Amino acid sequence: MRWRLAMIGCFLAAIAAAQTPNANDGAADEAALREQQLPTKGADLLQILRDRTPSPAIIEHFKKQVARLKAAGYSDRAKATAALTKMGPVVRPLVEQRLLDREPDAETVCRLRQVLEKFDAEKHRAAVAAAARLIARDKPKDSLPVLLDFVPYATNESVRQDVQRSINAFALVDKKPAPLLLNALTDADPARRAAAGEALLRVVGLSAKDKIGPLLQDAHPL
Repeated sequence: MRWRLAMIGCFLAAIAAAQTPNANDGAADEAALREQQLPTKGADLLQILRDRTPSPAIIEHFKKQVARLKAAGYSDRAKATAALTKMGPVVRPLVEQRLLDREPDAETVCRLRQVLEKFDAEKHRAAVAAAARLIARDKPKDSLPVLLDFVPYATNESVRQDVQRSINAFALVDKKPAPLLLNALTDADPARRAAAGEALLRVVGLSAKDKIGPLLQDAHPL
């Protein structure tokens, strides 16, 4: 019996450790951000995620340029590729999601991959993961909406988990579920619905089952 209790205790401790940002990692995360000349503390950390969260206008511009990649003229295709590259790091998650579609033709795929090569994947993921962990540490004001806005563009699972843990850190307001999370349970984007449901379940527990329960009938597999 004792060994079973010990096993359960270790298992629960491992879960808690996985879901709680490690304060000892703050220095390493700050160093990773400084290496990329990015902010390392407080509210300035939120800008790292904002700069990597496509706005509706950016998404529309992206779609327009991707459509031009199929243009008959070579110069038009080249200009569209250059325009996508000029969008900066914010274009990376949009390109990654587009490449998952079955629709792109060989030329479009080739050019989108050329765009991705301009933005180092490891640097992008390191910046977002470090920022998410430090946001959970510093808890700057208005963090939750920024984190939820970014969630659909966390295309790497490890990064998504870091963002999720940061969201979990803001799940309660005055010891009650954050209203923004409750609203996100019915968000149009499935990634936000899932993130809100996970945060509430992990932080609030089964007392939130009536609010989270409808997600079990969600049309989207996520």
